[in-house]
Amino acid sequence: MRRLLIAAVIVSALGVRIARSSPSAGNGFDVVPVDATVRAGVVELTHAVQPWISDSNAEWSGNYVRRYNRGVTRWPASWTQTSIQFDAQCTTVTFSDRQFAVVVDGSAVATVTVPGDTIVRTYTVSISPSPSGSTVEVWDPWHGKPGAQNQGADGPVEACYVVAARLPFGTTMPHPTATTAIIAMGDSIVGARVPIAANAPQVTHGVAGQLRFLAEAKGWLFGDLDYGGATFGGDGMTAANYVTWIQETVAALGSPTTVIVWIQVGHNDYADYGGTVSTSPSALATIISTIASSLPSYSFVISTPPPATSSGANGGGFTLASYGTAQMAITGSNIISKVDTSTCGISTSTDLGDGVHFNDSGVAKDLACLRGSFGL
Repeated sequence: MRRLLIAAVIVSALGVRIARSSPSAGNGFDVVPVDATVRAGVVELTHAVQPWISDSNAEWSGNYVRRYNRGVTRWPASWTQTSIQFDAQCTTVTFSDRQFAVVVDGSAVATVTVPGDTIVRTYTVSISPSPSGSTVEVWDPWHGKPGAQNQGADGPVEACYVVAARLPFGTTMPHPTATTAIIAMGDSIVGARVPIAANAPQVTHGVAGQLRFLAEAKGWLFGDLDYGGATFGGDGMTAANYVTWIQETVAALGSPTTVIVWIQVGHNDYADYGGTVSTSPSALATIISTIASSLPSYSFVISTPPPATSSGANGGGFTLASYGTAQMAITGSNIISKVDTSTCGISTSTDLGDGVHFNDSGVAKDLACLRGSFGL
């Protein structure tokens, strides 16, 4: 699901100064480009590499914006400076909150809200690192698909990215590695949280963000393939496309030896009805079985679409619960856990911010139900 209201905030941050354009580097700093080569688990999406991608969907208001999955930019290790400086850019947006999170030693310390106008701007954020040095990251905001769902073709995904970091001369950006990683696939119920509020980014307050905090605390990496509007039935990405995207993300994570793929897709298949009730679980089963043959050491956690206020029969006569039942019937030796979210104590009256997306209590309940499946 992707239909979220946006708080009317242009820049909202703690200790953030904004420059209206990107000046050239100075004062002993280099402008270091940030792309898929320096961000773990991030894949650039271009037609030349992924044939299902339409390069025309990288055009926003006449400006080209390079497309990636949602990611994290990590500053050089043991950072001791009391500020970071980076360039960031957002496409025009309808649903995304445009809020970047600055995270220091596993705690969110500042929020930077970037205008959705494709202009690259420079931001300086004051931080308080440990005297011995800190791990400093900037998390990209939640991504969403603004166009019609189940249109059978790749659609533009509104997004925001860090495009450069300003570092002391001669300093390079690290490409983090780890032996264990989680990859999250899902829709806005995975990535977002309602209500949207200033200085409370979706990227840290949603279930995926909370799971990333837990994973990084153990020294693991985390790859985000979730975006608002994701579907299996009728969406531009087939099961085979998803398999390729997962494989590319594994490589971008540095090919860790242990990978757990978490998939929660299905609400949009139900709500927008792009196929029969079997379409979503059939695609899911194909992904799991294909990965089992090509990457046998990697495993899956499946969680069903969570309860929603409206869950009766859709255009095909299928209820939301029937999609979950079909997913729970999927089998595979590489499935380590199947989580039926209807058993997680989620209340449609108290745990949903808009009848579909979790509020804080819903995020907490879903996370509590899931984390054991990952050993977290």
